[in-house]
Amino acid sequence: MIGKVLAAVAVVVVMVLGVLGFGRLANSDLQAMVMTTLFFGVVAVGIGLLVWRRRDLAVALIAPFVVVGGVAGVWLGLPLVTDTTVDEQVVVASAPSSEQPASSSLVATGQFKPAAHPGSGTASLIKQADGSGVVTLTDFETDNGPDLLVYLVPADAPAGSDEGAVSLGDLKGNKGDQQYDVPAGSDLDAKWRVVVWCRAFAVSFTEAALNA
Repeated sequence: MIGKVLAAVAVVVVMVLGVLGFGRLANSDLQAMVMTTLFFGVVAVGIGLLVWRRRDLAVALIAPFVVVGGVAGVWLGLPLVTDTTVDEQVVVASAPSSEQPASSSLVATGQFKPAAHPGSGTASLIKQADGSGVVTLTDFETDNGPDLLVYLVPADAPAGSDEGAVSLGDLKGNKGDQQYDVPAGSDLDAKWRVVVWCRAFAVSFTEAALNA
């Protein structure tokens, strides 16, 4: 019984490490999917050979392989065919007047450009009256995908990387207007790129270089 449990745990660990590892080694999400699929094939062959030698381990080896493979397939594949549209009321920088100072000011803005995937729309970094910062995405659109996040990445970081990134949280939707709080202590006056980053495959989907 202990041997079967250990065999099942080993299959789960190997497959999870494979999904995460190949996702980070690949240069694109498509390459990662191909590598992960080939990896699953190799694991399936290995399990088949083990089952041929040890029939008593068949369920302990095959069941976790099927379950983990199915979950990974849904997690990685489903977002690629479903769009999520967001329609938030985002902050808009206001102009100061003689009677009242501006409640928010535009620090920098830029247009999204394709990286590993197409991207369009405007990213804006806005400083609010209390000194906090927000990033707004307006008329935004890119492909959907698994485990997408919004990063502020230093402008001098290598293209397509997340070096020095400040995470703004999960991407709320691959289409529409949306807003993200900038973590306290971040330098709003630094030069940034807004990057939609796929953590599952360690690849940039689309980026906007911000300019004052």
